[in-house]
Amino acid sequence: MSEHTRVVVCVVLLAVLGAVASVGTVGASTASADQPVFLSHTDDDAERNGVDRHLSSGDLYWQGQTLWFEDPHNEIDAEGLLLREYDTETEEVGPLVREITFEDNETTLETTDLEGTYVLVLGNSRGTTVDINDGAVAGTTSVENAAPFEVLEQTLAVEWEGGASSTSQSDREIELQSNRVRYNVNVSSPTLSYTELEGVFMSDRMLRDHNRPFADRTPFGERRRMYDTHADADVIVLRGFNDGSLETDFSTIETFPDAITVEVTDTGRTETVALPSESPEGGPFRISSLDISERVEPGESVTITATVTNEWPTTERGDVVFELGEESRASVGTRLDSGAETTVSTTLQAPTDPGEAAYAVTTDGDSVEGTITVEGTESESETGDGEETTESGGIVDTLIGLLYPQALIGLVMTALSVGTFVVWRRR
Repeated sequence: MSEHTRVVVCVVLLAVLGAVASVGTVGASTASADQPVFLSHTDDDAERNGVDRHLSSGDLYWQGQTLWFEDPHNEIDAEGLLLREYDTETEEVGPLVREITFEDNETTLETTDLEGTYVLVLGNSRGTTVDINDGAVAGTTSVENAAPFEVLEQTLAVEWEGGASSTSQSDREIELQSNRVRYNVNVSSPTLSYTELEGVFMSDRMLRDHNRPFADRTPFGERRRMYDTHADADVIVLRGFNDGSLETDFSTIETFPDAITVEVTDTGRTETVALPSESPEGGPFRISSLDISERVEPGESVTITATVTNEWPTTERGDVVFELGEESRASVGTRLDSGAETTVSTTLQAPTDPGEAAYAVTTDGDSVEGTITVEGTESESETGDGEETTESGGIVDTLIGLLYPQALIGLVMTALSVGTFVVWRRR
């Protein structure tokens, strides 16, 4: 084989080896990129493809999380550890909770039944605790210097947003309240498909910005397939946070679902909230009774009392509007929990003219109308006759008052004249 031929063969071989290496690298990169991150809480360990957190001494964890740690450098030279309670006030190790066994120098710690403060100790010494940093055993320390980790139960309350009663149902939000600040939730509904859930919670950019899961709160999604992952199970992954809400747009679906289920991805804490699918669109409030006088005097202050009930399955607030006649009107605000009842009243002035006066009491969802009688003390004709009689009597009295002294003087003078005449004649 000539020198030129050998050079060509070497070049070809190098090119083939380079291509093979390149294909292997691309394949490894693709496999890594497609490797899923644990998404949904499950009690079946066999189905898990990851853990929730790496255990570290001194950190806070949530009941239901799966914690992982290892001893890669044989720092403790033991096949297992003991999980014990720890009293932070007395700095003393408490009762034994369970034994932790290593397998290939690693293990997982389930926290479903844990709530409190704990340390890991060596099996042959209650005075020596194990220090763990980001899932790796870093060494041992004395009980007095121990950094216990804490496990808390996550609270979760899911409610249909209570707001102004004029707010349309399609604009309502789902409120989440928890003692935990940052976490992700699996959201589902027995009557909604994945596509419908995506429309309700992620149909526009504003919804996506508000509801998309926390990227640093594993488990949160599958690389390059954030939401397709749960399409078969009709579950969508969203974010949850303390005293926050899931923004929604239910106008993207034809009918409201019967319920929405919210499950925390890593703790499994689950709550279901029923949506007001049967609530009347007109409003939540119903006026169950009304108290108002049937007959009143002109200009009299009239008290109107209404009993109002909230028939929606959510806390609502709105105004109760009272009207009497054409000019008297008042509005009273109220806030009612679902199914609650309250009495609302106000005082209005009756019209000054006698006759029938209309009234109305209106809420967001109901109204009651009617009339009351405004009655005077006498009719107009009687009042006129009385005025004429009074006027006539007043003139006579005035004339008598003016003429009576002169008449009396005239009578006296006449009597004196008659007396004088009689005496004179007798003489």
